[in-house]
Amino acid sequence: AEYNGAAVTSQVQGSAPARLGKHRLVRRLAVGGMAEVYLAVAEGMAGFEKTVVLKRLHPEHTRDAELLAMFLDEARLMARLRHPNIAEVYDI
Repeated sequence: AEYNGAAVTSQVQGSAPARLGKHRLVRRLAVGGMAEVYLAVAEGMAGFEKTVVLKRLHPEHTRDAELLAMFLDEARLMARLRHPNIAEVYDI
């Protein structure tokens, strides 16, 4: 899970790749009432790339203290879980 306040710079389905911080968004996987989930590529030094999944709080909810707290609580809980069938949390 990740939310860093960065705006998506273009449409994921558009001609230019969308970005969220250091991540290049490949496609949207799901949308819910509070957030959306993307398949993305984390880009680093010397051409390093890692396929990741990002969960992004909807921009209209970023100032809602209760929803933001729920989002962060979920990330903290997920970061504590270790199982081959559960995605690992790398960053919030």
